[in-house]
Amino acid sequence: LFEKDMMQLIEAWANLLPAKRRRIFIKHFIEGLDTREIADQLNISQKTVQNQLGNAVTYLYARFNHLLSIVPPFIIFFIFV
Repeated sequence: LFEKDMMQLIEAWANLLPAKRRRIFIKHFIEGLDTREIADQLNISQKTVQNQLGNAVTYLYARFNHLLSIVPPFIIFFIFV
């Protein structure tokens, strides 16, 4: 149940991202693809994928930093691993 709730939360956060960035974020963090696989699927450079992932994480961290302070650190580890 906890994992399902966390996945719904991550998907809700992803929906706040611009379309291209959201697609990359979902492919990486939900589907588990690496940056090379995403780049190949979307016909973009691996560096673009890396930049978009970095921008997504930075944006979400800045927007939800206050929530992260109440979430135990081990949970954060499992969200982004």
